[in-house]
Amino acid sequence: MPPKSSGKRLSCANAQSRFIWSALICGILYCRHIQISNLAILDPSTEVSLEIESRVVFSYCLFGRSMDIRLSLENALQYTQPNSIIVAHISVHSIHGDESQDPDWQWITRENTSISSRIHINPLQNKHVAANTGLILRAHLMNFEYIKSLDAESFSYFVLMSADSALVRTGAEDWIRRHKL
Repeated sequence: MPPKSSGKRLSCANAQSRFIWSALICGILYCRHIQISNLAILDPSTEVSLEIESRVVFSYCLFGRSMDIRLSLENALQYTQPNSIIVAHISVHSIHGDESQDPDWQWITRENTSISSRIHINPLQNKHVAANTGLILRAHLMNFEYIKSLDAESFSYFVLMSADSALVRTGAEDWIRRHKL
């Protein structure tokens, strides 16, 4: 649960944690509001296996240097559960020339092509993703369609993550399932 304010000045970690929980909640509520038809909203009386029926997908729209993209993906891998999926839209402008010499792009490519990896890079890319244009939402919806095309029945929750967010502790999936958002 997000930390409660005590009226005192928040530390950087608490402020960052509060922002992350807000982003998670907004993303989940948006998905529920538009009623994405293929997402199963869990009935509170139903017992489910956490491995398949209530799997969580974290959707990222990433841009910038390959090192920054790798750090975002590594952060997601570190603070999400092993059964969660991470899908990323990478802006076309982030791909520069010869990636074969860049160790960060090599890592991203290796993670994307590995059978055991939880990272999926969306092959469809917008030319430019910018705020206040609707293209960020479009990129998240492209991620949703891409991950659904891989296995439509493999997840129950789809969480929109900001490109500049960083998870600082584990437990987001448990919180999402507990509140049945």
